[in-house]
Amino acid sequence: MKKLLFFYFLLIAQIAVGQVKHLNPVLKNYLEIKNELVSGNTANSKKAAVALKEFTDAASTKNMDTDAWKAFSQVKVKMSDHLSAFIAAKDIQQQREIFSGLSDLMIQLAKSISIGETELYVDYCPMKKVFWLSADKAIRNPYYGNMMLSCGNIKETIKH
Repeated sequence: MKKLLFFYFLLIAQIAVGQVKHLNPVLKNYLEIKNELVSGNTANSKKAAVALKEFTDAASTKNMDTDAWKAFSQVKVKMSDHLSAFIAAKDIQQQREIFSGLSDLMIQLAKSISIGETELYVDYCPMKKVFWLSADKAIRNPYYGNMMLSCGNIKETIKH
């Protein structure tokens, strides 16, 4: 009986890790976009957006479990559209405006399934009235960068 329970819990752990493994590039590239917006680097934020769009457009459900696929499929098309607009943006102001829609989708996805971090923070900018997702407790506002770097607060913690 103990062996059976052990293998059951091992299987459950592998399923959870599978969700993280397949969608980890989504979070990694999103956080890179956010960090580049914080630093004001439009070229690097665009590169990260291109990488995220390529992953999103090419993502296969073949190796994802049902919950991961359902959650990702609900945001995949909208995410790709936001990323196309982000990549085509002429300046950092446009990128930052588009980032809020991308952030809403990422928050939705992170609340649905584990996408790579055990703890994520939903941060809020009261000046713009928009949210973003962060892996750090420290506020680094991507909507204002150095102008108002620490403006905002943590509204919610997502734990997986």
